[in-house]
Amino acid sequence: MLKRQLYILLILILLFTYQILFVETVVHADVGTIRVAFNSNLKPYHFIDKDGTYKGMHIDMMNWIAKQKNLEVIYVPYESDRDCINAINNQEVDVVLGHKTNDRYASGLQYTTELSSSTLCLVVPNKLVRVLENAKDYRTYSAVIEYGTSANYNMTQMGIQQYLAKSNQFKVIEALVNGQADMAIAVYDSCAYLLDEAGLKDRYTILNRYISPISHAMLVRKNDITFFNLMESGLNEMRVSGSYADIYKRWQFNNEQAITQELMRKIIIIFVLIACGIVIIILFNVVINRMLKKKVAEKTKELNDAYIELDKRMIQIQSDSRIYYGMIEFSPSGMVSFDTNYRILLINHAALHMAKIRENCLGSDVRNLNVFGDILKSIKYDIFALKNYGKNVSRPIIIELGEAENKRSYRYNIYNSYDEKGINSILLNVEDVTAEERKKQELFENEKSSSINRLAAGIAHEIKNPLMSISTMASLLKTQGNDPDVQEAIVKFVPNEVNRINQLIEGLINYARPVKGKKEMVNLADVVKECLYLTKIATKKDKISFEIDLDDSAEIFVNRDKIKQSLINIILNGIESMKKKLQSEPDKTLLMTITMYKDMEFVEVRIRDEGIGMSETEIKRCMEPFYTTKTLGTGLGLALVQQFMIENDGMIDIHSEIDCYTEILLRFRRSDRDETKNTHN
Repeated sequence: MLKRQLYILLILILLFTYQILFVETVVHADVGTIRVAFNSNLKPYHFIDKDGTYKGMHIDMMNWIAKQKNLEVIYVPYESDRDCINAINNQEVDVVLGHKTNDRYASGLQYTTELSSSTLCLVVPNKLVRVLENAKDYRTYSAVIEYGTSANYNMTQMGIQQYLAKSNQFKVIEALVNGQADMAIAVYDSCAYLLDEAGLKDRYTILNRYISPISHAMLVRKNDITFFNLMESGLNEMRVSGSYADIYKRWQFNNEQAITQELMRKIIIIFVLIACGIVIIILFNVVINRMLKKKVAEKTKELNDAYIELDKRMIQIQSDSRIYYGMIEFSPSGMVSFDTNYRILLINHAALHMAKIRENCLGSDVRNLNVFGDILKSIKYDIFALKNYGKNVSRPIIIELGEAENKRSYRYNIYNSYDEKGINSILLNVEDVTAEERKKQELFENEKSSSINRLAAGIAHEIKNPLMSISTMASLLKTQGNDPDVQEAIVKFVPNEVNRINQLIEGLINYARPVKGKKEMVNLADVVKECLYLTKIATKKDKISFEIDLDDSAEIFVNRDKIKQSLINIILNGIESMKKKLQSEPDKTLLMTITMYKDMEFVEVRIRDEGIGMSETEIKRCMEPFYTTKTLGTGLGLALVQQFMIENDGMIDIHSEIDCYTEILLRFRRSDRDETKNTHN
């Protein structure tokens, strides 16, 4: 019985709250435009500003309602309230904004809830304050009022017999200032606003602040239910949302009545919410007590089920662990797991074979193992430091160990295991890739030999020219050896030609020497210049020009020989493509452009030729091994370039258009000399 009464009480309180806060009348969906009349001489409620815009407290309220209801408002200003009433009666407008609620001329119309409230006050010049304060009545004094704002009762009570009636508040204050009357009975807010705006508030005193209350509302035609409901629901929403109070405060100052009303409204809402909260808490406790009993039973059953499931999971984990250790044990790669003290926790059969040991070495120092210890000694940073976590999970790293015939290549990865304190153990995975690396080296040397053959004819021609010049100078010694000019020419010219030959041979020897397996700090511009020195020879007899723009400050950490081979392959391919195009366009001069660009993280080399270009199919397949469009090509050039770029943490990108151009972009990560301290192969 008590529970039912509580439910009924809760429903009544909620309905009361809903009635206060959220009641909203349904509005016809067809209303889109509304014509609103207003008295343009009633500041601060509604008026026309100097720039012609419509402003005021009621204007702001109407704009808020229009926005919420998706209405387009057409404001129609009038000189007086009487004009506004005539306009709505004549169907010229739909609503009158901010009209006095006690106007007898509006008896045929319907008022909405009030928009604002104020009081009528008595305003007098400062010079009459003392006289009027001591006067028993005001029979001998004249007053100015607005039509419909002061009832006969108030005038009689004050003893005013002489008065002047004006059509709006602006004209009331204007008559007072111009001396047409001794005092004015005006709307307090409007009077205070107009005097302050005119800079006259210090010349006049409000002798009586509360003569009678006055309020303003909106007027609609009595039979116009649509607009009435529309305005009422809009006002209700505005009050509930708090926007009404914000607008009111923006335009009204020291209005005790408005403050009191707002305070009372908030107190009522708070009391209603508190009452609702108390009822909800009581009901909540009743429901919770029942739910707790039910939940305890459910949780007891869940715990029993969880214990059974935990047993199953433990069996599964044990099974998974056996599979995991089995995968490690029989992996072809050598795997060693060790803790932060480098004590071996796990080592598989392949690792024992690689380290050339037979006995069980669990618990010993991993740094004493062959191969694995050498790899760990080559790492120059703390692998257990959490800040180096990213270095441990990078792509596989290749390292060479041993000397001469015993040199072997290994590829290794480092995997971390960590807890809340940081990395607690490491798994080192090592593969012997000696055969794989030798195969790569063989392919590289074959491609290098192919490039040397492509350069040979040009280099031979370059060597032949200075040799012919030296031979000519030698023959001159027989006939003109005593001539001082001839001697000076020989002394000056012959060494230059010998240096020229020496540079060509030295460049070719450097290019043909065996590839070094280690990375080093390289000035990229220097490598490009070396490649150009060798490759430009092949263009001596052709109409091919070069445009070079390099940055001498860009340094990268790479294998110098592999990057040099990549650049030579790309430049020679571009030269051959332009030579082929010149066969059909012999009068044309073609251009190869090599530019370099760098930012905070990367450095790029762009090599662009104006050769025959490539089709989309050729672009997609050009880096496939053994794919070639040349009669005598190996199809390994760009495939090796791509592999060398990957090995050196770089990227290659190709753009081309048939009979127009081919552009190849090589991107490298920038380095500085400090980075080499923490970097290994």
